[in-house]
Amino acid sequence: MDRKELIKKLLSTFHLNVNERKLLNPSYIEFKELTSAIEIILQEEGFFPVQAKPDKSSGGAFYEGAYIEKIDNEFSNLIWSRNHPLNPCKIAERNEEKLATKETIKKIIVSFGSEFDGIKIMQN
Repeated sequence: MDRKELIKKLLSTFHLNVNERKLLNPSYIEFKELTSAIEIILQEEGFFPVQAKPDKSSGGAFYEGAYIEKIDNEFSNLIWSRNHPLNPCKIAERNEEKLATKETIKKIIVSFGSEFDGIKIMQN
């Protein structure tokens, strides 16, 4: 598995195991690498994280938190939603902002903070 595949896996599953972390050399991730990987995920799935993609088999439960929904090649929605505390199939609160896709990706990465699953994010 090459570096790009490892970063994409990290962003898709939110985790790398010990052996995968050893393959991640250098052991940090650059901001631009995260941007590229998220662009690929959005192109393939239409959502980031992929877990935010609506799933009818989940019984109607919604993704809780911030996510990106791709609109077209230029724009995406940055969405934040919170489930009802007693009914996860009901949205208690939702905010949506249409932005240029590069801007939505930047906002999501900044929300990660200085690391993702314990792996340092280097600003460039």
